[in-house]
Amino acid sequence: MARELKSVRVDGDLLAELEGLARGRQVPVTFADQVDAGLRLLVRQAKQQQARRSAELVGADSDRAHEAYRRLKR
Repeated sequence: MARELKSVRVDGDLLAELEGLARGRQVPVTFADQVDAGLRLLVRQAKQQQARRSAELVGADSDRAHEAYRRLKR
């Protein structure tokens, strides 16, 4: 992934919803913090999916599969 500054267009309805949630302190207040939190959620979701897939492949529970994946990755 390239590390360069980019601008993005965000749906107006989504921005309005985020603003309401931020006022209610349900999401981070600043857009930068919201993006950071969203990206962290994506990473966590991808890792969980990876562990589930590994578990399916080796017929093991998620913790054992995640460890097996880490060992294979080295």
